[in-house]
This record gives sequence, structure tokens and C-alpha cells, in this order.
Amino acid sequence: MVSVNIVPRLIARVTCLIDLGLGYLSLNRSAPTLSGGEAQRLKMARQLGSSLSGMMYILDEPTAGLHSRDVASLCKYLHALKQGGNTLVVVEHDAAVVKEADWVIELGPGAGSNGGHLVFQGTVEQLKAAHTPTAHYLSNHPSSHRERRAPSEFLTLTRVSMHNVHNLSVSIPLHVLVGVAGVAGSGKSTLVTQILPKYHNVNIINQKGIMGSIRGNPVTYTNCFTHIRNAFARATGEKAGMFSFNSSGGCPNCKGTGTVAVEMSFLDKINLVCKECEGRRFTPSVLEYTLHGKNIHEVLCMTAADAVEFFRSNGAKKYNSIIRILSDMVRAGIGYITLGQPLTTLSGGESQRLKLSCALRVKAQEVLVLDEVSVGLHMKDVSVLLSLLHSLVDCGHSVIIIEHNPTVLAACDYLIEMGPEGGHGGGKVVAEGTPEHCAALDTPSAGYIREALE
Repeated sequence: MVSVNIVPRLIARVTCLIDLGLGYLSLNRSAPTLSGGEAQRLKMARQLGSSLSGMMYILDEPTAGLHSRDVASLCKYLHALKQGGNTLVVVEHDAAVVKEADWVIELGPGAGSNGGHLVFQGTVEQLKAAHTPTAHYLSNHPSSHRERRAPSEFLTLTRVSMHNVHNLSVSIPLHVLVGVAGVAGSGKSTLVTQILPKYHNVNIINQKGIMGSIRGNPVTYTNCFTHIRNAFARATGEKAGMFSFNSSGGCPNCKGTGTVAVEMSFLDKINLVCKECEGRRFTPSVLEYTLHGKNIHEVLCMTAADAVEFFRSNGAKKYNSIIRILSDMVRAGIGYITLGQPLTTLSGGESQRLKLSCALRVKAQEVLVLDEVSVGLHMKDVSVLLSLLHSLVDCGHSVIIIEHNPTVLAACDYLIEMGPEGGHGGGKVVAEGTPEHCAALDTPSAGYIREALE
């Protein structure tokens, strides 16, 4: 009798997991091994199985890592939560989810210091008639109609196996933009980030946080800080080391970190703003020195985009090295982050794009692998990203991207789709060729790519 009552509930719960794009996960999978998107959808499935009502759920990019096919199922379950008497606030860039919303709030108009303002609120129909970045891209795909590069050289993998990929042979073209598509768990990452590096030298630019201390920031990571400190040294006649928070120029109380760790009884320690330097990280004597009216702390508080204009307006030729590095950050879509922002505060996507900005300066031809590079990007920024990826190919690099976004896939020169399903139902190449060729086939991704091409 008990089993009769339990089985339907188990079936309903597992069906929900499948519909949310988690059907490839084994039921005994360890929770810490789940990605952020997988963990979020697992929590959503649990809430759908409860009878709670009157709750407010806040979801941050629930479509991250989801194939377009699974986004429709996600929307169905979001509506189910709403119909249960709950309120959902969804932070999202995916146009399919935005179009399902009852009420849309758009912030902007730009990012960083150029954002934070309410530029629109209303229904989707009202949004379509508005003049905002989101309104424009809801009805206009970035153009994918460009001449495809023809592959002339290939990386060949023969009879390779790992996880759900078994005895697979595939040729991956070089010196073009390659998109690797497929439903979640189909073997995309296994093929490109685990199998491929065993046979060929590749540079994997992932979304893992950049390892380092609290002192690390975008300009130390890109080595731009060396050029900035040298510029201050030339302007003031002092040694460049004085303008480093890791030297005698750093605040002695916080050791140049800007914060002081305070131990809490029975609780984790907390970091408070240093009372001596008030978070400026440098000694008062160092902050007296200026470069074109700005001290070192004020320069580090600038966004990358603002800093480009600052140095360009005060002598483009003199500050060419600084401008070039910061301009690459802007091209990578992170012109809004500040130069001194701790690396530990960057999102996975921001960390990936910071790494990508460094790849723009590598002259030696590389095979670059990027996993879900469009995650966290507004539709407007996707156009900027595509220009950046194509410029990398134009410089001689081979770029391979693991991607779900149909707009990005449609803009590639060559596609490889894994599948047809996830887990044991995947691990095979179900389509390969130009986006036009793959869109004409009967695969999970074909219809969405076809729509993006229209």
C-alpha cells in the first residue's frame, strides 16, 4: 500500500528532473559535483514537489547550461510555480524566458557606472514598442549572414572513449570558428575539454575563478599594473615600487589589502574596511602623488572603459601599452569592471572574458577552447562577443566554443553537434558541417539554429 502511494510521486519528481534538463544525471550523483546551473534546477524541482504557496522565488539565470529545447520545459515549470500562488523574480538574458514574463524590468542603459537606472518596466508587448537594448534584440537577431571560412586543416581524433563518449572518431577543423552543440550531458565538454587535450595542445579558457590572493585584480592579472606604476614613476620621479600596494607604499595596517580580517567567536571571520586607509590600500604620502590630476587609488577605481579614455586623452602614444591592454578588456565585454576590483569578486563569465582579453595579445597561433562563453551576456553583448571571436580567428587562432545559444551557433563557420540525448543516450556526433547544413537535419539543435539563421 505504501509503495503504491510513493511510486507516482517518485515518477512525477524524476519526470520533473528530466524536463528541467537533468535527465542525464545519475540519482546517486554527489551534490558537490553539480554545476551551479544543475544545482539551481535541482532546487527548483524540489520546490515544485512541495505544496508551499505565497513564496517569492528569486532565480539567477536559470537557463545557464540549458539547451534551447529544455528552456521551453523550464518555462512550463516556472508557470507552474506561479500558478501555485508564488511570485517569481527571474534574472535572465534568454529571450525565450523574457517573452514568457508577465512583467519586465530592464536596468541600464549600460553596465557598471553607466547602469543602475530603471529604463523600462511593463509588459512584454509594451517592451517591444520601447527603445531599449532588450527591446531591440527581442525582435532582431545579430546578423549571421557572412561568408563562412572553409576548413583546410583538421585535428583528428580516432576511436576515442571517455565517460559517455565511446569509440568516437571526429575531425575538428582548424583556423575557423567551431561551435560544439548538443543537449546537456551529450558529451560536448567531455570531447573538447577532456579528450581533445590528451591528443593536442589546446588552451582552455573556462569560467573557473582566477586563482590568487585578495590582492589580485584585473590590472595585476593582465600585467597592466606594471605599465601604470611605471607611468606614475616617470611623472613623479619616484620609484615604480612605491605605487604597489605590496610594497612600502601599501597601508601598513591592512598590508595593502584595504580590509582587515576580524575573528568572530564560533563564526567565520569577516573582512572590514581598514580604518587607517579607508579602503584606499596606500599610505597618505603615496596618494599625494598624481598623474594628470589622479592619484593611484583614483586610477584603480576607474572602469576599464573610463581608464582607456583617461589615458588616451592625456597622450595616446605615451600610454600605448596601457591603452592596448585595457581596450582588449573593453572588446571582451568587461569594460565596466574597475581596474582594482578584487579577482575574487568576478563572476565566472567575467573571469573567462578577462582570460579571453589576454588571449588577444598572444601572437603565436593557438587552439582556444571556450565553454559556454555567452552565459551571463545580454543579447547586445553577444554581438560584441561574436566580433571578438571572429577577430581571434582572423589573427590565426583556432577557436572552439561549447555553446547552447542558437544565435552564437548560427554565427560559427562549422558546427559539431553531440547527442542525440544526454548521458547514456549521447556521446555520438549527430551533425557536422556549416550551420546551414546542420539546420537542415533532424537533430535537437537543428530547429533553433534554423530559426536563428532566418
